[in-house]
Amino acid sequence: MYSLLKKRRARKAGGQGGEEPAGEGSAHDTVKQGRAGFCPKCYTDVELAHGPGGEGDTGHCPKCDTDIADLPRGTPVKQAIVVRTDLEMGKGKIAAQVGHACVMGAMRVREARPEWFEAWRPSQAKVVLRAGGLEEIEGIRRAAAEAGAPWDMVSDAGLTQLEPGTVTCIAVGPAPDELVDRVTGGLRLL
Repeated sequence: MYSLLKKRRARKAGGQGGEEPAGEGSAHDTVKQGRAGFCPKCYTDVELAHGPGGEGDTGHCPKCDTDIADLPRGTPVKQAIVVRTDLEMGKGKIAAQVGHACVMGAMRVREARPEWFEAWRPSQAKVVLRAGGLEEIEGIRRAAAEAGAPWDMVSDAGLTQLEPGTVTCIAVGPAPDELVDRVTGGLRLL
């Protein structure tokens, strides 16, 4: 945590992430180093350039050949937690496991996709869904990885109701709603 704060302070002070002129013939005045966006079509990371006169960040996706912009203001972002229902966990145990998944997922996204984290942080929107067993959780993990959605699995420590290492749930996101729904859209609410 301390190192994250140091990096952020260094960036604000101009130690990292400053601006440098773009190459000749560029359509943009400056390039913000370290400024990453994503393609809303294929979710590939894209380096963004700051437009002339401060008119927003733009870029181009090399994977699908789409002109893109940074995460547009107002893009809904949420987190989905999928819980195994075959384990017969008590209500308190489920609440604790969902809490672990929420925090783990948010911490990963804060580090890897800060623009998604910042868009999600004000509302911290989340939905809790059900999965019938480990096979379904594994399928969700594979679907998330294929779609480019961040995910985190929770394995229990085995101190109370479950055996050590039992996978209890998976977090998908925080990420744009469309991406989370692509992975978890067919699941029922817990």
